[in-house]
Amino acid sequence: MLPDAPGCWLWTGATSNNGYGNISTETKGQSVLAHRLSYQMHRGDIPESQLVRHRCDNRCCVNPSHLEIGSYADNSADMVKRGRATKGNPMGSRRKLSEPDVIAIRVAGSTPERHRDIATRFGISKAQVSKIISMKSWIWLNESKVVM
Repeated sequence: MLPDAPGCWLWTGATSNNGYGNISTETKGQSVLAHRLSYQMHRGDIPESQLVRHRCDNRCCVNPSHLEIGSYADNSADMVKRGRATKGNPMGSRRKLSEPDVIAIRVAGSTPERHRDIATRFGISKAQVSKIISMKSWIWLNESKVVM
């Protein structure tokens, strides 16, 4: 980790597909987001269903003084307030997927279609398809909006 102006500690290890620092764990196939681990090490437990948010808007930052707990709604409100959301895509312009795409992925996940083929169709990783289908990603787009 290297300090960076104005005080960010930049994660220099592996990153996830969406740019967050990522650490492999001893459990095969499992990983931890670096900023969440930093928060836990320096500030304590993360309440269930809460996010560790970056006040600095730097996804690679692991400086605990730049991290805070909040809800998905808090995080979305920050995106809008800080100009990172775009009209028609309230979750931010960095996203490759729209809500209809995520719904289509979840519907496809209930068919025999392979995750690899779904990933190719939407231009994302197979791992991201699995996270979307298992509700580990895009969890604010709950199942009530998905009509199967």
